[in-house]
Amino acid sequence: MQLSLDLPMCAVVSDEFTAEQAAAIGRREERLIVTANAGSGKTRVLTERFVRSCIDDGIDPSAILAITFTEKAAGELRERVRSRFVELGRRDLAQATEAAWVSTIHGFCMRVLKANAVTAGLDPAFEVLDEGDARALRAAAFERALAAWLGVEDAVAVSSGTAALHLGVRALDWGEGDEVLTSPFSFVASANCLLYEHARPVFVDVEEETLDLDPAAAAAAVGERTVGLLPVHIFGYPAAMPALEELATRHGLGILEDACEALGAVDSEGRKVGARGNLATFAFYANKQMTTGEGGMIVPRDGDEAARLRSERNQGRAVDMGWLDHDRLGFNYRLSDLAAALGVAQVEKLDSLLTRRAAVARMYEERLAGIEGLRTPVPGSGSEVRSWFVYTVRLPQGADRDATIARLAERGIASKAYLPCIHLFPNLRELGYREGQFPVAEAASAESLALPFFPAMSEAQVDRVCQELAAALGQAPLPA
Repeated sequence: MQLSLDLPMCAVVSDEFTAEQAAAIGRREERLIVTANAGSGKTRVLTERFVRSCIDDGIDPSAILAITFTEKAAGELRERVRSRFVELGRRDLAQATEAAWVSTIHGFCMRVLKANAVTAGLDPAFEVLDEGDARALRAAAFERALAAWLGVEDAVAVSSGTAALHLGVRALDWGEGDEVLTSPFSFVASANCLLYEHARPVFVDVEEETLDLDPAAAAAAVGERTVGLLPVHIFGYPAAMPALEELATRHGLGILEDACEALGAVDSEGRKVGARGNLATFAFYANKQMTTGEGGMIVPRDGDEAARLRSERNQGRAVDMGWLDHDRLGFNYRLSDLAAALGVAQVEKLDSLLTRRAAVARMYEERLAGIEGLRTPVPGSGSEVRSWFVYTVRLPQGADRDATIARLAERGIASKAYLPCIHLFPNLRELGYREGQFPVAEAASAESLALPFFPAMSEAQVDRVCQELAAALGQAPLPA
């Protein structure tokens, strides 16, 4: 049976559309064909005329982000479908329509758009519409773009770097009674993601120069309960992954790379961080190398793992399941379609963003060389290349960091102590950690100062920061 209904429909289109095209679609009133499948008890919304009208107007339907209805139109359509089911004696379908129509209509439209594009003779480039979620179209485009940039098979978009880490811990089945070796010199999410699953973070010290996890210290800390390694590529510097992987192989340990600060870094073997075949996570908060406002990505090891990650980010619903069907524990870790659209645009200019950040870092290094006792971050060594996330210096021995921050603030320059050692946070002290256990990490934490850093920073701005830092430390003005 088919019911033909005339109702207004609007399309949310991408920024690739012209304003005129968007306006034309917004004004259009389309006929919707509603087909009820009595055997399965599901209602599908077909949008063939809409697809054909796009073709007639020279618009590629594969660029459509989502199809949605006004609340009034959705309610009218739901009631007319429900009434028709009552007339046909199918009160079961009428009740299901009344209960579920509004929540399902968005996903149905997106799934069926793919089928109708094929019917219209197109080869649609939006395979992910089977996820039944409108945001999946842009999320998948973002996933494909970043995976291609990294040189990996797949990547799974999520709502934050923390969400990516949490799903990674679950994918490795780390949990109650397990111990995972990780860095105390990190943002707290790299420990929290373990605590979420009742695994224990076992901190080990870091290397003096890179501030990344020290492989020798990690090797010495392996115990009977150790199940994995969670190295953090801190401040964008690649961790010693070959040595850590050798350690993991020797002891049968899993690896989850926290690359949330290291998009674009290159390791000692010339590979992009995140492309070594381990689970690896990235983050796109506003201060990262590229941003989606908030967001994250996790690189899976294989297709089965990717499917699990996509299910768990979406409340435990597999890609081929209905709107309200769930077969595992999951979370609301989906990336919004707006954030994903930003991500696609950011990947397109990621190389230039990284180049510009590196240029600002070089300006800092050149100017700060004149400050006695100040240690600047190493840009790389051999094949290793830092991806510049922040620009953090280590103050001269004996310098008063708090006073330095205050003096810079008086001159209108923001700076920050960065980072605190997370093993000294109150909830982690409860696990038995205390001052003095990790001297390299604690020294770096006590001396580090983050300076203003962003891609558009000019040479004059860098020079002003450096001059004011020299003055705050009581040193002579730097040469012009």
